[in-house]
Amino acid sequence: MNYPDFTNALRREIVSNIRNNYHDNWDGAERGPEPPPDGYPALRALVAPLRRWAERFGAAYRRLLKPILSDIRRYFQPARPYLIRTHGVEPMQYLFDRLEDQASRDLLVKLAAFRLMGHRRVKLPRNNDEFWQNENRIATLPAVADPVQVEFMNLALTPRDLGPIGYDARLFGTARGIAMVYLQRQYDLERLGGICRVVPGDVVLDAGGCWGDTAVYFAERTGPSGKVVVFEFIPSNLVMLRRNLDLNPQLKDRVTVVDRPLWSVPGQELFYVDWGPGSRVSFNKLREDFPDTKTCTTTIDNFVDQSGLERVDFIKMDIEGAEPYALRGAERTIRKHRPKLAVSLYHSIDDFNSIPRVIDGFDLGYRFYLEHHTIYENETVLFCIPEGRAG
Repeated sequence: MNYPDFTNALRREIVSNIRNNYHDNWDGAERGPEPPPDGYPALRALVAPLRRWAERFGAAYRRLLKPILSDIRRYFQPARPYLIRTHGVEPMQYLFDRLEDQASRDLLVKLAAFRLMGHRRVKLPRNNDEFWQNENRIATLPAVADPVQVEFMNLALTPRDLGPIGYDARLFGTARGIAMVYLQRQYDLERLGGICRVVPGDVVLDAGGCWGDTAVYFAERTGPSGKVVVFEFIPSNLVMLRRNLDLNPQLKDRVTVVDRPLWSVPGQELFYVDWGPGSRVSFNKLREDFPDTKTCTTTIDNFVDQSGLERVDFIKMDIEGAEPYALRGAERTIRKHRPKLAVSLYHSIDDFNSIPRVIDGFDLGYRFYLEHHTIYENETVLFCIPEGRAG
């Protein structure tokens, strides 16, 4: 349904989801053990003795009484506690008003409800058969070498041949991550009236390269006449990124690696802790028990000026919350070249307000569309298409 007002649409979404109690809406492999469901403390105290008594009956409890107790909690859980917390997602109002199509607005409302109510109440559109089948498809692709162990979550990354799914590429990575980029096409948008993707010949800036899955994807898509510049500075990520480039010699020459973080100004000293894809940066030292790990920022404008790039066609950003600052450091480039943008929009609730406002501040008539790629709050992408540009 078409609701012109964000708050009204969100209230309707809350009420329509209040009696849900999903048991298949948690990603244990990605997020660990499921937390206990919400509920009033007094109601939990009332139910707890019944649960302890019922647990003595083991299988009978799990089969019969547990669903009944869950239904009791769910029935007496009113919408009001969620409705009075809607101010927590007020930063989304600006973007809601600026989104180009109803599909994007509906998705934003669903994401807001999920952040307020959690996975037991709200199921995001990505939780469907195709999502899980895509991951299984990647996991069964042929391996081209032995796995490589990484410290992040103690993962073993198996290099897969992506030929069977239509890409001339091989890649170290997780099945989930590869599925998002290559099967869900995380950084492609194809909507009625809006297309935002890398096409042959594009010059692409990949801000936040991590292990190189997106750099390889963009290099394959842009073809021999295009170019990809990938910004990544975390040492363990750079090791895997370069392994992935070495695994794809037919694409490697199209990719330039810049091992500096992006910010609004060049030359800003930052501290960081190397936790692979979960790394953090700060203006102050993060942990006293770690040795000093420092780096120095650059900007997109600074890089484009120094490298002499004649054009920029597509900018992707996923840089752990630094997106608003990196966009300010790209203002000259964006004003001059009017690139397509795909910007991550999930690291902070404030990003839903600050990022579109920064882009609107360039006054280039960008049109906004929204997509999302997990069953929880991560991996929301804002696609931005400048006035008069298609594809």
